[in-house]
Amino acid sequence: MRRWLKRICNLAREPSTEIDDFRIGFHPLRHGWSRLSFKAAGFEEDAWVTEIFDTATITLIDFCRAVVENEATTKPFYDEPGGVILRITPLPKRQHTIIFEIFLIPSGALGKVLPQDCETPAFQMVAKRRVLATSIVMELMRAAILYQEPSFQKGRPDFPFEEFRALVKAWKGQGWADGLDQLIAD
Repeated sequence: MRRWLKRICNLAREPSTEIDDFRIGFHPLRHGWSRLSFKAAGFEEDAWVTEIFDTATITLIDFCRAVVENEATTKPFYDEPGGVILRITPLPKRQHTIIFEIFLIPSGALGKVLPQDCETPAFQMVAKRRVLATSIVMELMRAAILYQEPSFQKGRPDFPFEEFRALVKAWKGQGWADGLDQLIAD
């Protein structure tokens, strides 16, 4: 009886506000371009990113490191002109979640973010840190694996393997990769 009552009480709780049904894609392209794609809850954005202002791979690694370490950060990814800004804000009372926001940089802005660019998000969600970080790490891992192929490297900037290894070490340090070795073992 007690177990049954506990189940009913759990069902009566408010539903989770975290969104874990989203997709982030990272595609390093040739000649100084990359593409970031986002898809979640009726929001979809394909953002072209130029390497002129910053290296997209390193910026994405830095952003993911902030997710892993639960630190607030704002990272712009520039197009020519425009782009997107990714921002995370930790929730102190819920350490396993963060506020994840995407802002669209106006097409008139070229290589700089103004305070008003971060006033109204195009998309906002409360995300589980583990889910967001793992999604980004997997996209970066896919890119790192592709960079092992010489023909893939042609026309692309060098992949920051040292920075990526440091990110993976921090990600594993959270315990979020537990069981990964068993999943990919022969």
